[in-house]
Amino acid sequence: MSPIPTSPTLAAAAAPKAETKRPAPIKLNDATRQKCFEMLAEALEQSESDADYFELALDIEAEMFKLFGETNPNYKAKFRQLFMNLKNVKNHDLRLGVLNGHISPERLCQMTSQELASKELQEQRKALEEACLKEAIRGGQKQATTNMFRCHKCKKRECTYYQLQTRSADEPMTTFVQCTNCNNRWRF
Repeated sequence: MSPIPTSPTLAAAAAPKAETKRPAPIKLNDATRQKCFEMLAEALEQSESDADYFELALDIEAEMFKLFGETNPNYKAKFRQLFMNLKNVKNHDLRLGVLNGHISPERLCQMTSQELASKELQEQRKALEEACLKEAIRGGQKQATTNMFRCHKCKKRECTYYQLQTRSADEPMTTFVQCTNCNNRWRF
């Protein structure tokens, strides 16, 4: 039985794809550091960049170790934070910034969770902060605006005020006044 002749295109398609040649594995003296390095390299590898992600992962791990001095809980927490943000499919900008050299390993290790977050998450946080701020202002003390009071400091009659019962019920209420011009406050 003779083999079935194939065309060169079919033979090329049937041949196993040549994998990108990986450098020899780098061994660190600590198992925790070794695992962190390998996982960072894995997170950086998923990009189509030509950057040497093994060298970059090694630099990031070395910077984390330099920052914390040992593999303590803070080191591990920072590693998890970096790994999850670099691996996140929606955080492509961060990964490319690191791979292209726009974000150095030193800077990456010092970034806060807000700085590491994807653009989408940053926008959600900003919208939530604005909503909370509006709610805090709306839920604040009810104040009335009046020209009935005159500021002792700037002599203007642009004030807001509110009243609270600060003493016993048979005493009059305390009036708190604030000048809208100079923010001077007083009560009577």
